[in-house]
Amino acid sequence: MQVKGTGIIPILEYVKRRHADRYDEWVNSLSDEAKKIFTSPILYSNMYPCGPAIIEPTEKMCRLFFNGDRQGAREMGKFAAEFALKGVLKIFIRVASPHFVMQRVSAIFGSYFSEGQMVVTSKHANGCTLQIRNFPEPHVLQDIRIAGWMERGLELCGCRGIRVEMTQSAGKGDPVTEYVLEWA
Repeated sequence: MQVKGTGIIPILEYVKRRHADRYDEWVNSLSDEAKKIFTSPILYSNMYPCGPAIIEPTEKMCRLFFNGDRQGAREMGKFAAEFALKGVLKIFIRVASPHFVMQRVSAIFGSYFSEGQMVVTSKHANGCTLQIRNFPEPHVLQDIRIAGWMERGLELCGCRGIRVEMTQSAGKGDPVTEYVLEWA
């Protein structure tokens, strides 16, 4: 399975901006395959293998900068949302409804990954439920990272009282990854 460069550039930028003093340590902790990705120009439209492009660098980041706490992946997801939704998109996000933004996120998911889909399975006045289905190489760090992305996306919409709960995780063996989102 592969991910587009747009999905991995935020990882590189996160480490450079938030942990610049340990950037070399992080790069040197990567396998040769992952190191090659992160020391070469990453092109937005190119596809890269998910393991060395997302999972491994996120694992190393959690280990080095968060004492092994997997919630570091959530922080990276928040950063990735901020990175992706900057400029003109940030202004658009502020005026769009949270439901519209989450519907768009589910549509954009397919442009990031070569396989899998994100589906809004239900919505109510102040929330919705989304599922990631048919994702052939699930990993709990990826699930957590996406939860962080959605949380920050809702913050950028101006939502308050945000709760993003992962009720199922394909990375933990469930049939799908499911997120229940609520906001005020």
